[in-house]
Amino acid sequence: MIGLEDVPSVLGDLEIYLQPSRWGGLCITVWEAIITKLPVVGSDVGGIGRYVEGSSSGYLYDSGNVDGFVSAIEALAADPKRRRLFGERGREIVKHGFTPEILVHAFENANGVSQDRRTESTSDSEKNKSVR
Repeated sequence: MIGLEDVPSVLGDLEIYLQPSRWGGLCITVWEAIITKLPVVGSDVGGIGRYVEGSSSGYLYDSGNVDGFVSAIEALAADPKRRRLFGERGREIVKHGFTPEILVHAFENANGVSQDRRTESTSDSEKNKSVR
């Protein structure tokens, strides 16, 4: 069984990351692959399309498009330069587009937390500290 600590080493042994899925959420496994500079071939579901720019960091297809997956894998397998360029571009997308600040902001927006409420909450906790 592979443990969490083994993920970087396992991904480091790969040249292409394949993620065929019928549905998905954030798809952390794709993030992990991209961080290790792997080009991604995957389904255009869930969060995968947020991290993978088609034809510049990987290839995205409908879930059932097996021929698309195969052709993308064959194209990348035959072209080490493209694999490297896709891997580097993918890492840049994640590195600059998904910083902790951006992710927190997106999470707060999705959950209806505004800047005003964060400021109020911080002020209230500071008041509570001074009362103690």
